[in-house]
Amino acid sequence: MRLEGILRKGFRHIPVLSIMLIAPALAAPASWWLWQSSRDGQTFCAQTSPGPGWQKASGPYANARCVKE
Repeated sequence: MRLEGILRKGFRHIPVLSIMLIAPALAAPASWWLWQSSRDGQTFCAQTSPGPGWQKASGPYANARCVKE
């Protein structure tokens, strides 16, 4: 009985660990966005915001060129 309890406790995390290891492999790559400066209107292509003062101008795009293909 004691061994069964140990085994049951040890293996109960396998489904959760399996999901945690498989999920990143199934994730899609992040989209690219064209960002525009609210200060001078310059544009910049990035996956995340360049910082304060930048707003999304268009997107999403599939690559770093920020052009629709």
